[in-house]
Amino acid sequence: MEHEGKGTDEEKGDSAAQAGEESYYEKEVAKVSKYPFNLGQHLVLIPVLVIMIFLIFEAIAIVVQPEGHGFDSEWAFYFIRDMTAIIIITVIALMMFNQQRRNLEKRFKDLYDQIRESELVKASFLSNISHELRTPLTIINGYVKYLLNKKAGQLTQDQEKFLRIASEEADRLQQLIDELLLISTLEKRGLVLDKDDLELGDVLRAIVEKMDVKAKARKVKLMKVIPEGRVWMKGDRHRLTQVFTNLIDNAIKFTPDDGIIEVRLREREKHVVVDIIDTGIGIPKDKLEKVFDRFFQVDGSTSRMYRGAGLGLSICRDIVNASGGEISVESPVSKSTLRHMGLSEERMEEVGGTMFRVRLER
Repeated sequence: MEHEGKGTDEEKGDSAAQAGEESYYEKEVAKVSKYPFNLGQHLVLIPVLVIMIFLIFEAIAIVVQPEGHGFDSEWAFYFIRDMTAIIIITVIALMMFNQQRRNLEKRFKDLYDQIRESELVKASFLSNISHELRTPLTIINGYVKYLLNKKAGQLTQDQEKFLRIASEEADRLQQLIDELLLISTLEKRGLVLDKDDLELGDVLRAIVEKMDVKAKARKVKLMKVIPEGRVWMKGDRHRLTQVFTNLIDNAIKFTPDDGIIEVRLREREKHVVVDIIDTGIGIPKDKLEKVFDRFFQVDGSTSRMYRGAGLGLSICRDIVNASGGEISVESPVSKSTLRHMGLSEERMEEVGGTMFRVRLER
């Protein structure tokens, strides 16, 4: 495997995260520095403007004298007095503005430090609790699978049914723990990816083959449209497999019986595009922008039909972004896309559908 740069993954992750934090802080402070005034300080400008108006009239009175009159020292005195006043007021106002800006910068930095500290505490808690849950869960799952394999004796039909349910729930909980651990790693160190030469077509074929079992169990047709030629790119095989597995699993979850899911790979000169299209229930337009947010559920009710923690799509976004790519979502799917998938005109009127598009640099 090739790694860019030197040092361990953790060191690179820490330095990247620290650089990101410093850059973010500097940008926010710059924003504050651009707007040092508040409403109260604008009031200081009122006497300055009034005095400037007097100065203009006094300057005119000094320059424009009636014929036969000499230099008017009284107007000159007023002019010097008011000029001095405006200079003093301006200096005081600037000092107030600069002090206010420094106070704002300090308050912002203190607030940022508090937020960052709370984020680190949360990440540490997620990491610790996930590790504590993983060990006993692994033991439980191991014994359940041991019993399912009938190594401890024959099982009745009901016993096998109950053990399979327990095994499926344990696997689901294991996936949730793995997602929490990844989120914790992302928040503490950032994501460090390998840059391997990989053939994306083979990666997608293997994922589709593995997920086809789950799709058939849900009576969903899983199809792939992948070029016959080799589609090479540089990327992290493990993380990209995680992305496309999550997206296909999400499509299976939200696609009803007799639905269709298509995984489509297209090749461009400098990048590749992978579309995961389903004929499922779709996503409301007012929630499209939030689907990649952590812990977001389209149906946030406690009695929701579709289970999950709302972490999968967020993790997909983080991995794709770290890979230098982009991920987007479209819902409902255009009729031309559904027609290309073989749906009839009548069926297209009933389908909402969702398309996730992943664009990766080659």
